[in-house]
Amino acid sequence: MWSPPRERSGDRMLEITLLLVLHPNASATFSTMPSFPEVQRNEVRIIQCPTWNDFIVQVRGERPMSTGPDSAVVADLVIFRGHWDPSWKLSSRLERNFVMYGRSQDGQVKVLWSPKERSLEWYDQYCAAILLRFRDLSTTLSGYSPTLSNEEVWALGRHHGLITPLLDWTESPYVAAYFAFTDLLKEFEHGSKVHAIASEKGAVRIWGLRFWERLVVPGEFELVRAIPPTAHRQRAQRGLFTRLRCVDHFDLESYLKARGLSHSLEAYDIPKAEAINALRDFELMNLTPATLFPDLDGAAAQANIDVDALRSSGFAHDYSAALKAQPNGT
Repeated sequence: MWSPPRERSGDRMLEITLLLVLHPNASATFSTMPSFPEVQRNEVRIIQCPTWNDFIVQVRGERPMSTGPDSAVVADLVIFRGHWDPSWKLSSRLERNFVMYGRSQDGQVKVLWSPKERSLEWYDQYCAAILLRFRDLSTTLSGYSPTLSNEEVWALGRHHGLITPLLDWTESPYVAAYFAFTDLLKEFEHGSKVHAIASEKGAVRIWGLRFWERLVVPGEFELVRAIPPTAHRQRAQRGLFTRLRCVDHFDLESYLKARGLSHSLEAYDIPKAEAINALRDFELMNLTPATLFPDLDGAAAQANIDVDALRSSGFAHDYSAALKAQPNGT
């Protein structure tokens, strides 16, 4: 679990001093370092990143929250989640599948029905039924053990498509961005067709949750770090979860807003057209299907990408040779 945030007044200057000492020619870097405007209490900060490089610069900052003229609080824990559609709510798959939304007469989206509305006890029984059924069906399967805790079983099931009350996060903003952009690109073929994304409008969104204060409420809103022994994907992705158990709220943003803590959330919006630049960097960072999904599924996905790259390279070579074979090379 995380510890209370610390007051820091000189850490940023120390960081800048070290930068200049270790890199004497870094004055230009210093002059272009991003500023971090004061966080507004109980307001989600929307950070517009016109380019992929802008996102990289932004997530490197500590984003201190001012508590006075000469001091600021720095979050001790920051976790991230990627959405290719910014309109998506921060809801678990269970909440997304069993909460019915509709529009009121004033056009506002509201919850029409939810399993939680029956009672928190009914909701707990429903979750217990899912967990028990998954345990029963997994008894003889590789990767499962009856000694796993309920949290470990939820985490294991989540990475295999089980409907759970867990919301996936990662400690890496780049892993979160990887999922946002690759989910977007699932509608496109590998290879040359990926460049069609350059004309796409809109943005992907990377959510950040900063633990300025004690957000955890036992039995209501919890951070789940359970990692089953066979959860290789979760380890590779630096994954962890949050779990919301509340009768009045069905997504994290509205829940934190009601507690006066929505300033703990921030959203980085990156143009979809920046997908090409992001994908190039993901490969350099070794964020690939083979590394993030260290199993047969990841190996198959990586093989598809690699073979497609070879095919595209071969087409380019054949096209270049055909051009040279023409009169005057035209």
